[in-house]
Amino acid sequence: MIPLLSSFKHGTGEASLAGYNDQAELFAKGGYKPIAMTLEEVLEVATEDYAPGAR
Repeated sequence: MIPLLSSFKHGTGEASLAGYNDQAELFAKGGYKPIAMTLEEVLEVATEDYAPGAR
């Protein structure tokens, strides 16, 4: 995994969304979130399995 600060959710401007400020405190302390880069890492941290059209 690589360390990263992600701003993907912040582009919406929706401060009410879960995760909008989830990295602010971490960044203020000089930290980063680990980002899964391989299939194995992704499967290890996945919380949901989604396939378009399956819902």
